Amino acid sequence: MPIPDDAVAAGGGRSAYLISGDPGSLRRLLDELERDPETRARRRLGSAERLELLVADLREEDADLLRKQYGSAIEIEPDRPLEMF
Repeated sequence: MPIPDDAVAAGGGRSAYLISGDPGSLRRLLDELERDPETRARRRLGSAERLELLVADLREEDADLLRKQYGSAIEIEPDRPLEMF
């Protein structure tokens, strides 16, 4: 199955990032992303009370700022297509 181009590139200098961490920090981050017109939370995994993973369209510099802001409470990494063995 081909991977859609938007799985990695979000356009406008933004790329998809996987974000994991403790549910409270993810909830605060999601609230922050939803208020920012420059970002988009593309996918949420887990329940509304207990988020487990976010996929968000961010600029690289925004991802770096969030890493500094949240420290070890979250992990942010670029979303990359999976490769077969």
